[in-house]
Amino acid sequence: AMVYIGDDDIVVSNHRSHGHFLAYCQDYKKLLAEIVGSPEGASKGLGGSQHLQHKNFYSNGILGGMSAVSTGMAFAEKLKKSNAIGVCFLGDGAFGEGILYETFNMASLWNIPNMYVVENNGVAQSTPIELNLAGSISDRIKAFDIKVEEIESNDIGELLPCFEKGFDYVRENRRPYCQIVNTFRLGPHSKGDDFRCEQEINRQRQNDPLVLARKYLDEADLQIIETNLSKEIEEHFANLLEAVKVQNLDEEIDTDEKLIPTHFELQKGFIESQDEELMVKHLNSILGSILEKNSQAHILGEDLTDPYGGAFKVTKGLYEKYKGRVYSSPISEAGFVGIANGMALRGLLPIVEIMFGDFSTLIVDQIINHATKFRRMYGGKVKCPIIIRTPMGGYRGYGPTHSQSMEKIFLGTPGLIVVACDLIHNQNLIWERMINAENPCLYVENKTLYGQSIKSVSEGKIEGFNVQSSSSYFPTLSLKVADLSKPSDVVILAYGGMVSMAMSVCKKIFIEEEIDVQVIVPSQISPLPQEDILNSLGSCRKVVVLEEGNERNGWGAELAAFLSENVQEKIVIKRVSGKNTIIPSSKFGEEDVLPSEDDCYSAVEKVFNHV
Repeated sequence: AMVYIGDDDIVVSNHRSHGHFLAYCQDYKKLLAEIVGSPEGASKGLGGSQHLQHKNFYSNGILGGMSAVSTGMAFAEKLKKSNAIGVCFLGDGAFGEGILYETFNMASLWNIPNMYVVENNGVAQSTPIELNLAGSISDRIKAFDIKVEEIESNDIGELLPCFEKGFDYVRENRRPYCQIVNTFRLGPHSKGDDFRCEQEINRQRQNDPLVLARKYLDEADLQIIETNLSKEIEEHFANLLEAVKVQNLDEEIDTDEKLIPTHFELQKGFIESQDEELMVKHLNSILGSILEKNSQAHILGEDLTDPYGGAFKVTKGLYEKYKGRVYSSPISEAGFVGIANGMALRGLLPIVEIMFGDFSTLIVDQIINHATKFRRMYGGKVKCPIIIRTPMGGYRGYGPTHSQSMEKIFLGTPGLIVVACDLIHNQNLIWERMINAENPCLYVENKTLYGQSIKSVSEGKIEGFNVQSSSSYFPTLSLKVADLSKPSDVVILAYGGMVSMAMSVCKKIFIEEEIDVQVIVPSQISPLPQEDILNSLGSCRKVVVLEEGNERNGWGAELAAFLSENVQEKIVIKRVSGKNTIIPSSKFGEEDVLPSEDDCYSAVEKVFNHV
């Protein structure tokens, strides 16, 4: 079927990708090198057998997850008005994954030119299809108004006309299409998991595609393939195994130390005054400005159509103003984040809104096993600059599943930058930096901020505080009522929605008890801006860490571990956070669970007095 694939077309495979890879590029040397872990491999030896990337070929080991990514790449080509299409290989086992149906729905709704090739071999790993799939595969796909054709054959002469028809349909109609091939898997899924009847396997060997293809090949060519080429492959593989023993992949491995740019032009005067406007309007204007200035930018999310404009109105008015650039998606978080990942891989800048941060549990796979993996496991050859923004936090009575601070799930994820919105950092600068970082970013917006005014910073002061900023890519601010050049009695570390509480405690305790408290506010909360934190801390060794999320295994725990390991002198640390339980809907219940100003005030006193 690859005879109909052009240079610009995209081929996305799964964890069984060797045959597809060889059909795509015929470069068996790159494949073998990748399998043994050589830097000469398709993914520079970092991806291995299941994670191949070469030109416009991609594979991943997560079942079903790449269906959305493939569709997103094809969608990007449609948006760029190219004639390229996507091809996504699936097995029957993938039809147990929910993201596949989310993807089919959006592919059909948005007329995405993607060809789905289903290799139905009747067994998912070790379980036969009759035990794990109700109904038929074709009926499931037809339910999404996607054209489906089905054939039972391993004969290339019979298959090629089917695929020619399918590719023509996708190119001419710019619509999705599915070709199901009912076949038989001759080998096991992996070692020791094949319990099928040996007689049936031997019988099916007569229908091996390679056996059936012999009639289309010249006997002399077959002789060359079976003798000379086989010997050449075996010798090459043996040489690779010897060479890889002395190779060092350390230089190829891209760690988080390289995640955030270290050399950049510092925007002069970014700390200067900002307009006093509500944060919700400020973010809306930032997104509008990005759409206006960056033709690659697109926004995806639920209920973004006007006049509704999103659950918290951050995107209000953008759907109508930027027709074809803002997409109101189905309720399919995993699916549309996967599509956004594909768009990012093809050079677009997708900005995704997750309606409530609580729903980010549904996108964990697409962030952790896809977006943050691509650049590194493909040897640095691609980038996935997706930005995911989502409201987090409580204090609004929304209850157990709409009030959580879920960012802790993602803190420490290799390859992911987590940034927190607050009232005092210049959010225009933060967004500019996220865009230019060219890495997946999670932007956390505490819901309490939407109705508050952004703070004006002028001449190094803000609302009675002296302010200093680090010169980091994502800056860290230090605030204090007293002189910042003098040692502080106590330091409060806080981010996002907790910054206002920290500032209030700082001012109150300075007036009432003359305790000189400094507030350190990083805009980047993961990876930890370690150098900024140590520099801002100075000689102070009494620290309160304030976060809204529950205490266990949170941001505060990571900070406490970091400070304990990196500060030579004895350091006193106390965490103030939410309790390790659900967040009740009732006002009094919520107040009991979430951190309060009194909690923070008391923690500062205890740390100051070593209690």
